[in-house]
Amino acid sequence: MAKLLKEAGKVKQVLSANTETFAQIESVFQDLDFRTKITREQLEEMFAEFEERYMLPIKSGLEMAKIEVDKLDKILLMGAGTRVPKIQEMLTKFFDGKQLSRNLNTDEAVALGAIYQAALESKVFIIKRRFDLFDIQPSKPLNITDEAQKEEKMEVDETILPKQMSDNEIAEAKKLLTEFEKREKAKVERDVALNSLESTVFDYASKLDENEEEFIKYGTEEELKDIGKRVAELREWLEDVPSETDAKQFKDRKRELTKPVKKIQKRKQQKEERPQHMKTLEAALDEADKQFLVFRNMTEVFIGGELETYSKQIADLRNFFQSAKKEVEKLPDNKDASFSTDDLKTKSSLLTRETKFLFNKVLTALRVKEEAERAAKKAAEEAEAKLKAEEEAKAVAAGEDEGEKIEAEISPEGEEAKIKEGGEEGDLKKEDGIKLEEKKMENDEASKINGTDMKMDVDDNKKEGQKEVDTKEDKKEEL
Repeated sequence: MAKLLKEAGKVKQVLSANTETFAQIESVFQDLDFRTKITREQLEEMFAEFEERYMLPIKSGLEMAKIEVDKLDKILLMGAGTRVPKIQEMLTKFFDGKQLSRNLNTDEAVALGAIYQAALESKVFIIKRRFDLFDIQPSKPLNITDEAQKEEKMEVDETILPKQMSDNEIAEAKKLLTEFEKREKAKVERDVALNSLESTVFDYASKLDENEEEFIKYGTEEELKDIGKRVAELREWLEDVPSETDAKQFKDRKRELTKPVKKIQKRKQQKEERPQHMKTLEAALDEADKQFLVFRNMTEVFIGGELETYSKQIADLRNFFQSAKKEVEKLPDNKDASFSTDDLKTKSSLLTRETKFLFNKVLTALRVKEEAERAAKKAAEEAEAKLKAEEEAKAVAAGEDEGEKIEAEISPEGEEAKIKEGGEEGDLKKEDGIKLEEKKMENDEASKINGTDMKMDVDDNKKEGQKEVDTKEDKKEEL
């Protein structure tokens, strides 16, 4: 019975932090071992009928204090039993969803309350904060109320201090409190480490007993035997753990236990992730082959044997890929491959990076070539436009010269202008100039003759007009 009670206590503690565990008792009856799996849900079903009983003391305390739930400021948990998730759930429901305060050590909360009560009844200590205490046992009510102290209070960090303490005594008290906090912290860390080790041991034992796929499929026979041996040794050691065992020792034992298990878990992870990394490497190789066909037609872009190095890199990786593919096809689940998924990832990454580097180099060369061709085309267009403009200017100039020549042939002034221009330019001969001068003189003579004739005609017209006037005058006189 003692073994059952001890194991039940362990199961309750483990299920407070985990959802399932195994209860195991050696030689429970006539050298028969007892072992069973139990979940948190099963444990909660076992004490569901006691839920109303758990709340009775709380209801009685509130009724005695005449306090409603909505008037409460904080809900402080006391006692190790309040660590059970179901208990916390019931308390939260009872107090209308108020948050439960976990700033006190539940194992020591009752003792701390007793210290407060003793301090209240003592005349030696002063309580800095005001509070009321109500005993929930009707047979012995306390109803102690802390009244405001009239004497001067010491402003120090501690909640409770003796009166008239010297500076040395205060320093010593602080030192003791600091050491106490360190011990408490170490105790909490120890409990957490112990709970973690126990949970791990139970978990591995369960997987071995139930032939779970993670272990059986991916672990070798030697590895499984090693894990089983470690689990058995730790379970025996945990039956009577020395009190001086600290958190570090629990962590070290857990680390040693998980080493072979992590190896199996990694093997499983490699098996699951390997196909995707193989596909990535194959895609990188296919892309590299395609780009190489383009690169080899642009040898002027590459220098220093870059294409040869790239070609060798592709060939080596292709051989590695084919070899790895054959190895994986025949590889058992409980054996490690000669390469890891990290190797595949690194190789595909390096090849992809080299392909991008060469591709960018080709792209840059094409861009430079395109810019040079565009600049040459622009220069040719500008030269052609300039030549065309010069030809048009010459054509305009030639047209103006021809017009001046025609005008000179029509008018004497034009001839004279042409002679002058010819004299300046030296294009006309002297003989042509003499002929033009003679022609001008003839024109002048003709103009004079024409002028004389025109004058004679004007005089004759005047005479005729005078005759008509005289005739009209004669006729007028006759009338």
